Amino acid sequence: MQRQIPHLRLTHGQLLWTLCQGASPQGPRRRLLLDQLRYLRQLDVPFAEQRRGKGRGRAIHYSYEEVVEMAVALFALRHGVRPHLVADYLVTNRTTLHRIFRRALEEQPATALKASWLKSRGKQKAIPANEYFLRLHNRMREASGAYELVKPWKAQELVDIVRQGELFPDGTAETLIPLTRLVLELIYWARQAPEIKPGRKVKGAHSPTPSSVVRA
Repeated sequence: MQRQIPHLRLTHGQLLWTLCQGASPQGPRRRLLLDQLRYLRQLDVPFAEQRRGKGRGRAIHYSYEEVVEMAVALFALRHGVRPHLVADYLVTNRTTLHRIFRRALEEQPATALKASWLKSRGKQKAIPANEYFLRLHNRMREASGAYELVKPWKAQELVDIVRQGELFPDGTAETLIPLTRLVLELIYWARQAPEIKPGRKVKGAHSPTPSSVVRA
């Protein structure tokens, strides 16, 4: 039985909270994240601006696919992929990638979202079942917007990919995104995202109040 894709309607504040793994970013970290999200929006990530209303009073909500797309974009940026290449990957291949985002969650076992590593905020390492990776081809000779879906079949093959799969003989590397881990972390925290009003600072982020942002 496939895992059902959750119906997410995250507000902008809830998106920030989820991307920061259950915390409200403050100070320089918040400014950097907001700048990154704003710049990505200008590049039509995770959606084209003309698809959503502009102006004050027009609340924007983020779906499952859009939340994952934003997380993938931020991961790539933080690992040195240039912004316009990130946009090429995600915008050019959006329809196919959204199917992959859904499949990455659908193929997880029923217990996947109960794993203890999800709440460790990166302190515990994990190798989820049926793990997917996205390899972004960011070398100069590669066509702009190219990517590759990587699904290891053996545990040792996975170890080799993580340790060596990004490296080339000349010492350069391609970005390898742990898609399944990102998806599971996002859903784990999104399910707990508190109601956040514009301009409100959330206290007690480690003990959030569940909201209705996820419907079965």
